[in-house]
Amino acid sequence: MSKNVNGKRDLFSVIMALLIFPIFIVYFWLSIPFIRIKDKRNYKKSFYFKDFKKPFKDKIFYSGAYIFYNSARERNLPIEYVSRLPEKTDYFKYNDTLYFFPNERKLTISYNEYGRNYQFCYGRGKKAKIYSPEELLKELSEGISESSGLKAKLFTEAMLFQDEDPYSLPLPDCIYLARTYASAFSAKEKRLRTAIPKNVGDLYEMIKNTPDLCGNFSAEGDRIKWNIDKATITIIEDEETTYKRSSEYFTIEIAGNDEDSTFQTSDVPTRFDVYDKILSLGKRGNITIYRKSSGKTLYSGPKEKCPKELLGGNKKLFIIEADSAPTEENAEN
Repeated sequence: MSKNVNGKRDLFSVIMALLIFPIFIVYFWLSIPFIRIKDKRNYKKSFYFKDFKKPFKDKIFYSGAYIFYNSARERNLPIEYVSRLPEKTDYFKYNDTLYFFPNERKLTISYNEYGRNYQFCYGRGKKAKIYSPEELLKELSEGISESSGLKAKLFTEAMLFQDEDPYSLPLPDCIYLARTYASAFSAKEKRLRTAIPKNVGDLYEMIKNTPDLCGNFSAEGDRIKWNIDKATITIIEDEETTYKRSSEYFTIEIAGNDEDSTFQTSDVPTRFDVYDKILSLGKRGNITIYRKSSGKTLYSGPKEKCPKELLGGNKKLFIIEADSAPTEENAEN
């Protein structure tokens, strides 16, 4: 009897899956135009669109030029910017130097141990084009740097180097390396330029030497435990760290309790971002606000700059405030 019941349940599950899957596919395809409409609206609000009137393109939000220009405008960075998309990559002038973005599509940057230099490779196989940094810069800046008489550099960020560690190998003078395009030439960039931990051990030492970082930290094998306010935070290395001793990603797991409910969320920053993430969460005077239902971060930064509507005691929000010791419950854990 039980076998028949289980068989009917399995058959019912299969039928339901066959019915629901096509509905999901149809819903997905129908939602794409609405997602694109939303993306286009957000793009038209950007400084990049307002200043250059370039048409919307897929993946524009991932473009280094788009990210840098909007950040530079927000920070009032004194740059002279030239948008050449889509024919060529953008460039700008800052402090009497011209900076040229490399084309990021199908780009792989690798370090040649024999030649002891970096290679910029576009495509794969026999059709791949391989440039030295100097060759790529010459192609991008042809007819511009010579006529201006200014020094030119390739403008890159750490994530472009993928499996390579640009901070551990010598860079040619023609490459300018930013930690991220969004923070390039900022005070934060200068402060965090060398703050790139290889693993949890490095990260823990950096944390111990950071003033005004709230909460209690402890190192436990391949993870760091952090109790702050009403939250318990666990920071873990990626799985491959044990083998290569260099962690590309870290997982930050956040669990909390308040008067009404429990809360859980997680984030997966790269080694270039993890220390910055910890500072945002725990630097004295900062506040981080999550939506309980989705785990989405609504704000993280100085409390005095936080939108007032997020500070009204909304029970749908979970708040970590970095201004005191952990709660008694967390301090005991």
